[in-house]
Amino acid sequence: MKDTHYFMSCSKDKEVKFYDADTYDEVFVFDNFFGEVWGLGISSIGDFFVAVSADKCIRVWRQTQEQVFINEERERREEKLILKEAE
Repeated sequence: MKDTHYFMSCSKDKEVKFYDADTYDEVFVFDNFFGEVWGLGISSIGDFFVAVSADKCIRVWRQTQEQVFINEERERREEKLILKEAE
């Protein structure tokens, strides 16, 4: 993303991940895809991004003023993983 220390990735694991490049921490994971994420486009000023996936959907996310706390997001992902493994 322009003039920031953040970057994003997309992958076959059906997720788009948002990282802090200074610490390499996952800031946020967008995991509401039903197929592999094939492409990712970010606006020039970073206020929205578009993801294209194998489930034949194009999803758009817009930036909000809501704060994200890395530790809370990490705990949420861990809880989700534990529940998934229990199934």
